[in-house]
Amino acid sequence: LAGPTSPPLWAAIVFATVMGGVFTWVTHRERSWHAYGALTVGLMLIGCMFPFLWWLFPFFSCLLLAFIGVPLAVIEPSWRKSVLVATIVPSIVIGGVLWQGTARQRRMEAWRGQFPVESLDSRLGYEDVHEKVEPPELSGRVEAELRTSEGRSTPRSNLRSFTLERLHTEASHRFAITQGFGVSRMPSLTERALASHSIYDVTLREPRHEGQYRESEYHDETVWEFDRRGSTGNELADLHWFGADDFLHPAAWGYVDGRRRVSGFLPHAFHQRPPVRRDAYVIGQLNLVSLLRFETPRVYLSGQLPRMDQLSSQETPTRALDAFETEAIGSLHGATDVVIDYQGRQIRMLGALRADSRCLECHQVARGELLGAFTYRITKR
Repeated sequence: LAGPTSPPLWAAIVFATVMGGVFTWVTHRERSWHAYGALTVGLMLIGCMFPFLWWLFPFFSCLLLAFIGVPLAVIEPSWRKSVLVATIVPSIVIGGVLWQGTARQRRMEAWRGQFPVESLDSRLGYEDVHEKVEPPELSGRVEAELRTSEGRSTPRSNLRSFTLERLHTEASHRFAITQGFGVSRMPSLTERALASHSIYDVTLREPRHEGQYRESEYHDETVWEFDRRGSTGNELADLHWFGADDFLHPAAWGYVDGRRRVSGFLPHAFHQRPPVRRDAYVIGQLNLVSLLRFETPRVYLSGQLPRMDQLSSQETPTRALDAFETEAIGSLHGATDVVIDYQGRQIRMLGALRADSRCLECHQVARGELLGAFTYRITKR
């Protein structure tokens, strides 16, 4: 548990050896004020350094106690019992620290196996053949919305992602195995912090009455709470942004250090239905538009709200864009984020899923480029 190449470790050993040698030599030579003076100075030094040595090097702090205790026992035999207690008690404490640190180290190794570092190349390889484009020219409103998204939550700002990062970064690993039972000094890593919520099918079925379906179909209290953006003043646009934030929730990304070094990543998915006033609107369809995976844009067809673990299958049915979607997608490339077409009580809407700076760690696209879109069919009551 002690790093053999650690300079502080060897400094502690040298210090303990020198001080112990000096004390022993002086006390064996003669019992004079020189001996007591040397012991006094040594004890003062240990008193100043001990709090730091105990926190940094508990094992070698016990050795220092032993080096100081032996000369004391030689000078005054009546102190031997006290010296014995002073050396045994810290040894028991160190044994407890060792046991705790070893147990935590085993748990950390188990978690590293449960959440290994992986590559997303197999999921995002289609982007490598995608024609690279220059960053799009964004309107002022789109740029402002993009900066708002970038300034909100990041993968590293949530507890799960932060914990996974600490679990896998080399600095944390070196700290855990270094001198002084490093793993016992690390802030606690808990299984709860690493836990992820289940991804389940979320449908758009509207209940006939409140008790017909599971409560989780309305609002699942176990889903991640995300940093929701403020209202845009348009209820339909707010509906899209709620769904986009839920679908792209950074807590599901886990630890990301580039596309080839990811741990704990969960596929993008809806975890709850976008909220909408039931006395005003009914969402009839909500589908994901893929802009990069196919030669031409395609709409994924599914019986529930989009889940990338299902849609990534080659067998997932798709369709071509209709007239509204084809025209609206041009506006999403830079002019606006949401296009709404009112056709009496029927409403069509297309909402952008745009790459901000957080997405570029994995996606090989330009900032502001469209990664996809949600297409909606909504009925006004």
